[in-house]
Amino acid sequence: MERIKKWYEQKTEKMAQMLIEHGIIPKEDRVIYQYGIAQIGYVLLYILTYCTIAFVTRNVWLLLWYLVCFTLLRVSAGGFHLKSRHTCFLVTTGCVFFISLLLKQEVRMLPIWGQNVLFGVSSVAIFFLAPIDTPNRRVDSVEYQVYRKRTIGVLGIEVILYLVLQIINFQQEASAVFIAVFQEMMFLCMGKQEGVFDK
Repeated sequence: MERIKKWYEQKTEKMAQMLIEHGIIPKEDRVIYQYGIAQIGYVLLYILTYCTIAFVTRNVWLLLWYLVCFTLLRVSAGGFHLKSRHTCFLVTTGCVFFISLLLKQEVRMLPIWGQNVLFGVSSVAIFFLAPIDTPNRRVDSVEYQVYRKRTIGVLGIEVILYLVLQIINFQQEASAVFIAVFQEMMFLCMGKQEGVFDK
């Protein structure tokens, strides 16, 4: 794993150097752009991995529902973060693969009333807990207010979406929204144990 990390750092360093040599970026901003290049690479890796999982499990539609709902909540509400990016990638990939298989099953994971109750509890928990920062991801007072508003907005949309999907009997899509909200609630609770932002 360390070899891969070192190799990746060398590649991003070379790309940043190329941009400097061609006069695209100033030399003093090298570190910033190198970090940005690395982030873009990680994003592309995640997208490629998720697309592969979707096609392997033949579950593109439902996995897309889950990923969109979870990602929108995650970037606003925060929560538990693993210290190692590589460990995070492996754990996330495993979780997404398992969730994709789970969503593909036509058998209900929970009775409708049980899922609805758990969805309601998860939504309330997110409303009161979010956003949470951790020792690995700190936010200041201004960021807290911004992320708080975003979280409430996204959560409100997903609650409405879940109810509409239940009403029109799109149960699998509703389950995807449920899993996204429930998982984010779990990450928030884990993040709270790790260290809460002092408002």
